[in-house]
Amino acid sequence: MGSPFDAAARAANAVQVAVFGEPVQILPQVARNRHGLGGADNTRPIRTVVGVFTKAPGDEPIEGTRRGSEARGFTAFSGYETRLWLSAEVHASLGYALREGDIIVLTGRAGQRWQIVKPGPPTDLGDITLALAGESEAA
Repeated sequence: MGSPFDAAARAANAVQVAVFGEPVQILPQVARNRHGLGGADNTRPIRTVVGVFTKAPGDEPIEGTRRGSEARGFTAFSGYETRLWLSAEVHASLGYALREGDIIVLTGRAGQRWQIVKPGPPTDLGDITLALAGESEAA
């Protein structure tokens, strides 16, 4: 039995999925071996689910740019933080754990394929956030 907060969070999550959700296809992959060979993982089925994809710009200052008494430089690395959020219901419906290297395809956007860099742990409500990276051309 959950708290009133849990019920409010589930209701907010349902609204988030309804407003921002989009179909994504999950293509499970086997881990690459030392020769770089991997491929489809036939033990985990391909699933098409609805998730919330975000790609937000961000800047990260680069440390170590100071010499002696010189002032610290203003060098920063700019990039995009890319994530996929899956609700507790969707996460539970997969029937398997998502792993690093699994491929996420945004079916509504042509050519949008991502690899899971780090699957975050599920929250206490059961939802999960996945850190993504653009799939390399050589994959």
